[in-house]
Amino acid sequence: MYELENKICADYDVSVPMRDGIILKAVVLRPARNGKWPILLSRTPYGKEATVSYGPTGSMLDIMRAVRNGYVVVIQDCRGRNKSGGVWDPFVNMKQEKDDGYDTIEWASKLPYSSGKVGMFGASYVGFVQWMAMLNRHSALKTIIPSVIWNNIFEAFIFRSGVLELGLFSSWVLNTQADALLHTISDPNELEAALGQLMADSNNLPNRIKDLPLRNFSVFLDNHISDATMEVLRRGYTDQSYLNEILFSDKFTDFDVPALIVTGWYDVFSQGQINNFIGMRERSRGTEAKHSRLIIGPWTHYNFTQIVGDLDFGIQGSRDAIDLDGMNLQWYDHFIKGQENSVDQEAPVKLFIMGENIWRDEQEWPLARTIYTNFYLHGNGRLGEDIPAAEKPDVYVYDPDNPVPTKGGCIMIAACQDGPRNHCEIEERDDVLSFTSPVLEKDVEVTGQIIMNLWASSSAVDTDFVARLVDVYPDGYACLIADGIIRARYREFSITHRETLLEPMKPYLFEIDLWATSNLFKGGHRIRIDLTSSCFPRWDRNPNTGNVFGVDTADNFIKAKQIIFHDNEHPSHLILPIIPRN
Repeated sequence: MYELENKICADYDVSVPMRDGIILKAVVLRPARNGKWPILLSRTPYGKEATVSYGPTGSMLDIMRAVRNGYVVVIQDCRGRNKSGGVWDPFVNMKQEKDDGYDTIEWASKLPYSSGKVGMFGASYVGFVQWMAMLNRHSALKTIIPSVIWNNIFEAFIFRSGVLELGLFSSWVLNTQADALLHTISDPNELEAALGQLMADSNNLPNRIKDLPLRNFSVFLDNHISDATMEVLRRGYTDQSYLNEILFSDKFTDFDVPALIVTGWYDVFSQGQINNFIGMRERSRGTEAKHSRLIIGPWTHYNFTQIVGDLDFGIQGSRDAIDLDGMNLQWYDHFIKGQENSVDQEAPVKLFIMGENIWRDEQEWPLARTIYTNFYLHGNGRLGEDIPAAEKPDVYVYDPDNPVPTKGGCIMIAACQDGPRNHCEIEERDDVLSFTSPVLEKDVEVTGQIIMNLWASSSAVDTDFVARLVDVYPDGYACLIADGIIRARYREFSITHRETLLEPMKPYLFEIDLWATSNLFKGGHRIRIDLTSSCFPRWDRNPNTGNVFGVDTADNFIKAKQIIFHDNEHPSHLILPIIPRN
């Protein structure tokens, strides 16, 4: 009996018909005994067999553990991927995920060994398809666990405050292209040449990513990237309506099942996941959907271990320390099987406090006890809580031909280090300004969203400003905690939906969103804000010309004189969410 209880049946390349006649393929893993079981469904563009092989790392679920605990796990190749029919075109297929998700849930709920109830799981794009599937509101879908996924595809995946997420966008597009070529090129010689070109350009992306103009991004054109993807670059930031069908950030009132939302402080979509949690708690339908929960570790997009970037967050920092897989199964047990367990008594928010390296449960986001505290810029690189008086501004020159390099942070870029990294070397550059607090006499916890209100002017009609929050250790190690950017012409876009160029040398107030974090700045450390105008290749370089997005070449680059004000009329300041400590 014990042997039978632990045996698993695996069916490969199971056909799943879609409403338009396209056949998608799936792997089905199920208990090798009679019975009817709930379905846990994952729909992936990255290969169903790879998801099975990588286990929790690739799927965010211990698949075999789930089957042993009485679930059927279905992993399906998305349309046009791996062995599924159809054609893969990312910004076309994204629209299709809503109907394909519904049809797959309908199929799964009618399997002879299915109980008729379905949950979903998966990370990144595999999280996105869960939100899309929810839009059609199939009655069999009872819950989702979407990990490390965006909220608004324009903010984080494609752009950030008007600046192209060049590193992420180009890396992802190239990484998903090989399977697309296998589906679209039938001639063996042509296919071999195309795959060879793709491999060479992917390996050489740190150099090819410099290619201009962006509207005719040569590395994309050389690798048969679709017109729909090129259209994203050609339309730019101001024209967003053509992708409305793949936005779910304004559709939370359509969602009626709960979500267990997982991310990391250094995940490229960390703020998006926080926004997804807020959307579910505040705008979704019904009591169960509002029971959605948020878990944030010290992790990056891929790395859920205790060693992230330069830092070891201790044994508590890993996904295994909190038994994330067990938490997932407990969540499914409650919302799919109807088991009475601790899920409905758990706090809605579970946070990892970096620096202190502990987990803590919270009842809301943002934390109700937050004290928002202004830290003002001063001359001589000082950062303090006192308001500046009459002070001379600081000046640097931003040269788009010599941008500040990307090092660490919430990134997912080939050949770039992610997570917490030492910025000492970068801070030595002439185009980086640092403002540092006195040595802290006691611990200071920062948990919540971080905003930089920056008074600045530029000699250019358009430019960028970057702000970085840094934890300075007693030995001088400068640990990147959070960062953000704004393109000057889009400084009022969220209100006016228009771009407005600068009047050269006129002071403007720029609000830079550094997203959220949770970090304990320990006594003996210092708090620092770094200011600059580039972070390449994470974000595309602003050529400072004011021309339409994507048309400039390096020959058009203009150097910009940047003036940072910190006086009583222009009190530039960092807003930190301070959490009182006992």
